[in-house]
Amino acid sequence: MPPPPLYHLRGFNPGSETQVKLEILESLSGGVDGRAQVLLCKVIKPPPASSTVNVGEGDHEPVPGPGTRIVAKVYDSRFWPSDYGAPISNHKLADGDLCCESYAYKYLYQKKLTGYPHLTAQYYGTWAVTLPRGKNKSMSVGLILMEHIVGYSIDELCDRDKYEQLVPDVSAPIIFHESNQAKDGEVCLELTKENRMEVLKQFIDGCVRHMHVGIAHNDAEPHNVFVTMRNGNDDLDKPRTVMLDHILTEVWSMTADARKPGCETHCLEMSSKPPHPMERYSVKALPNFAGWYPGHWVKPGNHKLFDQWLIEAFGPLEDSDDSPYCTFAVVRECIKEKKAANARMVENIKKAEDDKRGG
Repeated sequence: MPPPPLYHLRGFNPGSETQVKLEILESLSGGVDGRAQVLLCKVIKPPPASSTVNVGEGDHEPVPGPGTRIVAKVYDSRFWPSDYGAPISNHKLADGDLCCESYAYKYLYQKKLTGYPHLTAQYYGTWAVTLPRGKNKSMSVGLILMEHIVGYSIDELCDRDKYEQLVPDVSAPIIFHESNQAKDGEVCLELTKENRMEVLKQFIDGCVRHMHVGIAHNDAEPHNVFVTMRNGNDDLDKPRTVMLDHILTEVWSMTADARKPGCETHCLEMSSKPPHPMERYSVKALPNFAGWYPGHWVKPGNHKLFDQWLIEAFGPLEDSDDSPYCTFAVVRECIKEKKAANARMVENIKKAEDDKRGG
């Protein structure tokens, strides 16, 4: 694929009637040298219904109505650190990050895995904004619109000990947001072991469901995993886990490996159910979350405590109609059937070619 036009985006039509008007309320993260800028915005005017007819085809959720707060993640290459002497320009880096994250959100939306109660924030599409660039010049910048997650990352909810393990703040309930629905006007959450493990359970469940559709998260770390006590304007009775930042999220069907013969579908996509978390997660798989789950579980001889929790949280490691997960035994059988089907297809093609030559 050729690089994008300098200072512009591929396929951007500035005259399109599909436009949304936003008011920027505050910067949530970014700044100079901060790469992508994450901005809290208020919807002033969503696109007219007549211009969003193609949204129903599965690209993204319609932009919500006026007054709704959403987040814009803006990929303006001018906020990347200096690329002087670098082999790749900031313009290309910003374009690459936009493409990767945009496609991950779009793909997960098409798989019905965005928005409450899922692990991924709701996706309102990938857009472009035209900005001035000097006198009589302009540039276009890409941005992603998504659900505003009111909450904290696991990293923000913890300190670190001398071993760099997470140390949750259990001194008092954490205030998440003010609310007229709450008894005392504030929605709070205590970081008890029970609540922390509920957050981790949702995170792991969401990840295996993503694996089942060919998604791999290469940056699933405490700073990207958020906890919220709100869904839209409604308070929640228990925490919801949301993973933000999908720049390093990998969609199997778009990888080089998927282009190899017989590898179009990832093995974890072949079964009718997601893999059982016991088959995919362990202390060794989640070392950076130690402390959020009991820190002593990482000690030699204690790893089985994490395994025991996985069974308690997700059910026994067995294949049954009642389980929402499957074991690797089922996956291996699916791989075996796929190989047999490929062999039959090759044999049929060879037979057809032989018959054609014989005729």
